[in-house]
Amino acid sequence: MVPLFSRVVMEDIFDQNNTIRIMNALMREEIIVSNKCQKCNLHPLSHKDFSTPQDVGVTTIMNSPSGTVLLSKNIRTVSNMTFIILTDDKSYRGIDRISKKYVERCGAMIVNTGKRRFKEFFFERYKTKIILFHSFTQRFYALINRMAYFDSQDFLFQDIVFSEDHEYSQGLTLFPERQKLGALPEYDEVVMKTKDSGGITPELLAEKGNINGCCGAGDPHIIATVFDLVLNDMNHYGRITDQSMLTYYAYNGHIPSLNLHPDALLMADQTPINTSVFGHFREINKTKSIKGQFKWLHHLIYGLPEEFLLRLYEHCPRDSNKVVNYFPGLSDQAIEQHDRYQKMKKKYG
Repeated sequence: MVPLFSRVVMEDIFDQNNTIRIMNALMREEIIVSNKCQKCNLHPLSHKDFSTPQDVGVTTIMNSPSGTVLLSKNIRTVSNMTFIILTDDKSYRGIDRISKKYVERCGAMIVNTGKRRFKEFFFERYKTKIILFHSFTQRFYALINRMAYFDSQDFLFQDIVFSEDHEYSQGLTLFPERQKLGALPEYDEVVMKTKDSGGITPELLAEKGNINGCCGAGDPHIIATVFDLVLNDMNHYGRITDQSMLTYYAYNGHIPSLNLHPDALLMADQTPINTSVFGHFREINKTKSIKGQFKWLHHLIYGLPEEFLLRLYEHCPRDSNKVVNYFPGLSDQAIEQHDRYQKMKKKYG
């Protein structure tokens, strides 16, 4: 599939300025947009009549019976295309009414990923061509990661990069092919937090890359991605969710063609599967099981801080007598002290 555009500079969508930049990104290979109208020196979205052509940088926006058309070097119409802007709760509340109206007039819709109906659009990607936009909040890396796993025919974009002046500009480049993500900012954070333990290096991960048949551990970007996913779950939900584990397994090939579906999780052959915490994957029909209990932890145990390992250990199911074996980075003394503290906390509050 030929991408609709080759390069899009991502912008936050907290205000009108960035909203209009986003919509221009849908139509053009480059974003050249000024913050104010060159004619009246007001913000373009402040115009009352949207049917009047407006100069926005070098791009003119107008409405026609066939849909919204952007007049630039190449005229494009979006009347037959549905654009979806994905945003989280915080960003959605920050989008003002005028910006939302403008987006709708451009033939797009804003979907709050924090709401239930998000799934209705997100998982029907094969019916609706989705263009991904997002705010630069930490938890959105998880969303980007999941989007990256889908097949290339589900995308119209070729390349997404951060704007040069953005604090995450070095962070992410996403291609339509099912490739691994580029260097994530979290990797630096992981290394910084693990200096006392010698840090996580590509050499170390490569050396430990085939433990128990695990794949992909030689890529330092995976460790950063998983670190962020798991830490995000614990911070926001107080637990490690199935979604993080599924994302990790799919990313590393343990479930090569995992299809996320609004009603169920499906294998490549459309067989429904059931999930529980920490990678217990079992098909509902129980004809076979997918092994992998705690297997992913081998990607995390090397060089990570003891505090983080204890938090992981705390969330492990207590019905497994082998759970301690998956934390060689923790001393017996540290585990005993942690268990004793948790018992006292539970008893005395």
